[in-house]
Amino acid sequence: MSDPAADHPLSAAEAARLSSAVARLAIRLEQLNLGDLLEVSKRPWKLVWTNFVAGVARGVGMFFGAGVAGAITLTALTWVIYHVLEVANMIPVIGQLVHLAQDSFQQFLHTHPPKK
Repeated sequence: MSDPAADHPLSAAEAARLSSAVARLAIRLEQLNLGDLLEVSKRPWKLVWTNFVAGVARGVGMFFGAGVAGAITLTALTWVIYHVLEVANMIPVIGQLVHLAQDSFQQFLHTHPPKK
């Protein structure tokens, strides 16, 4: 039986094209990080541990981020309400309503003290 490759020798252009295709394939295989994939298949607990640590880090980051965002929002809201009420006190009718609401609220707190 004869070797099929020996019957059809490659031309220089075909050899160059084949060499280029092999080089592109080698680069693509390096980009796929097959070594990391093989390591994960050999040690699956490493993947579990890595994902666990990443999840904990995301959770802690969200906790602190939400705390900072909430603090900024509450500070801004308090500032706006304070200044709106301050301006409302300057308008006679609205000022009277604000004082009435404040008195009602103070009376409610006096009769129903907050539980500690």
